[in-house]
Amino acid sequence: MARTRIVLPRPLLRLLASRWMLLAINLAVTLIAVVSLWDMFPLLGNSLDDLHVLEDISDAVGTILIAYGVAAEERETLMKFMGFYPEGRSPLQDDLDHASHYFGLIFLVIGLFMEMGVQLIKIPDEIVNTQGLEDAIFALNSLFILLTLACMARYCQHIWTAGRGQAAPEAA
Repeated sequence: MARTRIVLPRPLLRLLASRWMLLAINLAVTLIAVVSLWDMFPLLGNSLDDLHVLEDISDAVGTILIAYGVAAEERETLMKFMGFYPEGRSPLQDDLDHASHYFGLIFLVIGLFMEMGVQLIKIPDEIVNTQGLEDAIFALNSLFILLTLACMARYCQHIWTAGRGQAAPEAA
């Protein structure tokens, strides 16, 4: 089977592959996370009155993190698919690919755990009784968003310093 590639103009590929595009996307995800926390915090402690709002926020942020995590994790494959690699491969791009894989996996897992919390609340109580646990689950999802912000800061720091002598993050 022949390999399929999307062929884009080189200037557009360079923009899409740049650290600036990664930073712009990270900024957008960060802003969504901050605004979501801002909306969630006042609702915690009495989540039954605003159950659907908290579910919607947690569900949306979780879905965004899953999608972004998968895309970031597979940055190298996407670069090959778009025709940027192998010609555009460089030590900088390798460093960005490695960091994107590492942090993408983190965002994916955080998003999945957030989705699990929402689904635990939605599932009928006859299957999993979560009555009285809604506040704790949404507080945990808020902590997951805070963890996302901390990881996003590290990811942005790495993108900013990539190719300048700093090693890519390693799994512990």
